[in-house]
Amino acid sequence: MSVVKKIQLYAMSDNDRMVFSSLLSLLSFKTAFTCQIVERDGDIAVVDVDSDIGRTQANSLFGQVDLVIKISAQTTPDTTSSAGDCVVHKPLRSIDIIRVLELIEGRPSAHAEMPLSSDKSSAEQIQLYKLTRWPPKAVINNFAKGARLCAAFMSHELAVEKAATMVGVSAAQIELFLARCREYDCVATRLSQHSTIEHASAGAKHASLFSKLRMKLGAR
Repeated sequence: MSVVKKIQLYAMSDNDRMVFSSLLSLLSFKTAFTCQIVERDGDIAVVDVDSDIGRTQANSLFGQVDLVIKISAQTTPDTTSSAGDCVVHKPLRSIDIIRVLELIEGRPSAHAEMPLSSDKSSAEQIQLYKLTRWPPKAVINNFAKGARLCAAFMSHELAVEKAATMVGVSAAQIELFLARCREYDCVATRLSQHSTIEHASAGAKHASLFSKLRMKLGAR
């Protein structure tokens, strides 16, 4: 029977709650346990410490739960890690959630010597996504550049950061879009070596020029 890890969110905005929950749902299949967002009696506390209320809650929870995970858009003494907790810096990305899941699972993180949050994808492997078909219109309409996102992921296998740059949206929006597409089983994923991706991107630079221009001009 799968072990259930109960995660409680504190002092987080509705948008950050949605992003965290979506990424957790998207990536929790990689673990040997089940993650569950709860409103009380959580084993793991995830606290936004960008407010006085959040910082106070984080301090009060230390020693009361198995793990305190701080979320912050800042890098100050109040948002650095200490014994029994860890820090994730916004904007939230999939690699941050994977590292958090490793900590929850109780095994050493493969990225223990690296900052918990990084703008660069793994130097060893990178996750690629491609749409197998267009998602329902309701999903497309939920995103300001939904049609461009669909066109990009239908035409190419893309990493999150690459897609964000190509379409002109944040990485968090890409993660949310992929999470919604996953609900309708219309996105395929695979892992590939980072060096291979760089080579393929360079080779496809000229071939994708017209596609990029079409998207910038609003063509669907």
